[in-house]
Amino acid sequence: MSAAELIEAYEEEKTALLRRVPETRLTSLEVSITLSLHSGTMKAEPDACKLLSVLCLLPDGIHVKLLKSMVSGSVRALRALKAVALVSQENQRIATLAPIREFMLEKHPPEDPGLTHIRDGFMALTVSAEGIGRENSKETVEMLTAQFGNINSVLSQFWTASPSASQARVLHAATKRLVNFSGLTRYGDCLPLLRTAELTLKTMGNLRQEEAECLRNLGAILSQSHRHEEAIAKLRAAVKAFKMLGEPEAAAQCTIMIGDALSVLARYPESLKELRDALRTFEACGSWVGTAQCNNILGGIFYRMGRYEESIQRLKLAKVGFERQQDQLAAARCTLGMAEVFYMLDRYEEAKSRLTEAKAAFERLGDRVGSARCAQGMGEMHGILGQYNETVDSLHEALEVLKAYGDKHGVAQCTMNLGKVLTHLEQCDQAMDKFREAKSTFEAMGDSKGSAQCTQLMGDVMYMTRGHGEAIKMFEEAKGQFHDIKDSMGEAQCLQSIGELMFRLPAQEDEAEYKLHEAKSTFLALGDRMGAAHCVRIIGEALGDRGLYSAAIARLEEARAIFADLQLLSGKARTCQYLARIYFVQERFGPALRVLREGVAAHDQMGVHEERSTDRLLLQLLQGMARSERYRAFFRIGS
Repeated sequence: MSAAELIEAYEEEKTALLRRVPETRLTSLEVSITLSLHSGTMKAEPDACKLLSVLCLLPDGIHVKLLKSMVSGSVRALRALKAVALVSQENQRIATLAPIREFMLEKHPPEDPGLTHIRDGFMALTVSAEGIGRENSKETVEMLTAQFGNINSVLSQFWTASPSASQARVLHAATKRLVNFSGLTRYGDCLPLLRTAELTLKTMGNLRQEEAECLRNLGAILSQSHRHEEAIAKLRAAVKAFKMLGEPEAAAQCTIMIGDALSVLARYPESLKELRDALRTFEACGSWVGTAQCNNILGGIFYRMGRYEESIQRLKLAKVGFERQQDQLAAARCTLGMAEVFYMLDRYEEAKSRLTEAKAAFERLGDRVGSARCAQGMGEMHGILGQYNETVDSLHEALEVLKAYGDKHGVAQCTMNLGKVLTHLEQCDQAMDKFREAKSTFEAMGDSKGSAQCTQLMGDVMYMTRGHGEAIKMFEEAKGQFHDIKDSMGEAQCLQSIGELMFRLPAQEDEAEYKLHEAKSTFLALGDRMGAAHCVRIIGEALGDRGLYSAAIARLEEARAIFADLQLLSGKARTCQYLARIYFVQERFGPALRVLREGVAAHDQMGVHEERSTDRLLLQLLQGMARSERYRAFFRIGS
């Protein structure tokens, strides 16, 4: 066809189309697509238009070899589509442009026989998801990641096409496998797919089992998206549905997730009740998997509550249970959880060992997001040890992976941690930028707790740049945010920071002490003895600063005993150093030397060697002892 003939045909086709659909404003692109569909090349190959409709279900394109295996006899039709430029081919991959996909799906919906073949082919790919978490699953993760958009699109279209009961059962099984894959790898968004499935199943009304499982999966995805109230509502509906079906173990699985969601909302008493109910059910049913899952989540709850030893014990039990079931991915996540607990206990060598072990497992199993979380943990640990260059490198490594996987929450968390590092480096403007960026992401996701945590961290920066008053205002704002979401732990932490800052303001000592006592009471009510010990330590240091040494020693010794009992090395080290200073001022050199040695030993255990400050204090202490007649004989021995 010559150029003149092509233009003439274009104008004729456009005029004809406008006559047929006078209320539609067709674009030049739509006319071009229609012209291509009506070309002689396409008319000579009638299956080409059907194949194009099917290909338009695949936003990520398809490899030629895979297409041939799914749709037999597609070679000639594909050749025609390429000839009229309705599809493109690059490196053996066939793709269609988004405007063509939209036009075809609206004007020429997919139909058989190609549609059934494509549906069956992509649903079959999801079967491989059942092996994730075991050896050699890395290739499976990579394949499903590459095909996720296509599978999601094919399944969504199927759910809207009024499937029969038998089709819906098969479709539900494939949907469940894709959702499980997404949950395990944190890859992709299955929420729209599940909402479509839920609506179709509810309309059908005769697939109660599948409807209950869909509600459970929706609850899991909503919880993972930090929409916890919605998640709890769906999960409670699922519990009711499973109980009506006579499936107590499935109901208990939902109860576990309800407990987990409640714990994130800091509703700990309710959370523990739900989980203990579920644990009893699993033990009665002899379910090792359910028991392991329950212990895993209990480990996470005890971690949030500051009950670290209980957390470790639960995570160890969970790991053994998962290993018994050969679920290596879940076992690796338990190892990562233990690393986080050891980090909070200042046991950095043990934390590093667990992070290294977990990272190797995630990489072997193809879980790049899990590996990124380990890199993030390494970064935080480097920051504590003052190795800030390594911290920034680790966090940037994690950030790139999380962005590539579309893990918005992980990106926000990592960005917030970068802000913490920049705060330590006193790069306050850059730190505030990171906190604002993370806060904005958390708010866009509906994660009010993440947003409040960013506000809380901004208070620390405000203290460094604008003084006590501005920092207190920021902490009050964060406290209000935590109050709105009923997060008592977050409120208590902000109250602790406000009390500590108020001690440094003139004539505010009584109000400061009142706030710290209030925070301490909340921490104790939540079972967080570490938080309570820090409140006592702050009061003790403030009393010491005012020269009230006897009262200060009583508070600091109380705090030191709690830190020692909880094996919290950083709290113990700081308290010992301050106690040593007070004892030194009082010329009580024996107690001073005792607590100073204890503090130095704690720093050594942490791998933090504050040699300059501790050596200087030790030197002052020994000089004082040398001047004291009471200790001259001891000093001559050369001790």
